[in-house]
Amino acid sequence: MADPRSEIAASIQAFLAFFCLLAAYFVLRPARYQLGGAVGAVVRPRFYAATYVVTLGLTPVFGGLAARSEDRVPEALPLSRRRAQPTI
Repeated sequence: MADPRSEIAASIQAFLAFFCLLAAYFVLRPARYQLGGAVGAVVRPRFYAATYVVTLGLTPVFGGLAARSEDRVPEALPLSRRRAQPTI
């Protein structure tokens, strides 16, 4: 049986990770728009292509780091399944 305190800790960690993701997005978005406007319409396709290539290159790096990280999902699953069982 999963400890409810571990589920609360996991929920807080998930909230903080999502908060940091959105905060970074909203901090970087104005800079991205300014840079996109500064380079002009001629260079803009190359700018977006470079963004795509960098994202494509960093995705496997993130996947590798995520695969090596400690998996905390199994300890939270039993209580979640018990709560969801009557609704299924």
